[in-house]
Amino acid sequence: MGSSFKRVNADNYHVQISIINHADFDQYLPNIFISLHNLYGGTLAQRVFTPPAIPRQRNGFRTNQKLSYT
Repeated sequence: MGSSFKRVNADNYHVQISIINHADFDQYLPNIFISLHNLYGGTLAQRVFTPPAIPRQRNGFRTNQKLSYT
């Protein structure tokens, strides 16, 4: 799993998250909930990535397959 977080301008950020299926079997695409917080614990942004928003895979999330979300 890896990620990057870059400021684009005063009001926008670019976030990229990568995950890998390390299981010995294919899995369904995951639902991913991302919540960004400031240093004081306040929520800056939240987003849910669901399988329809993630590129479709015919065989699911294959073994050792890497997915990146931007």
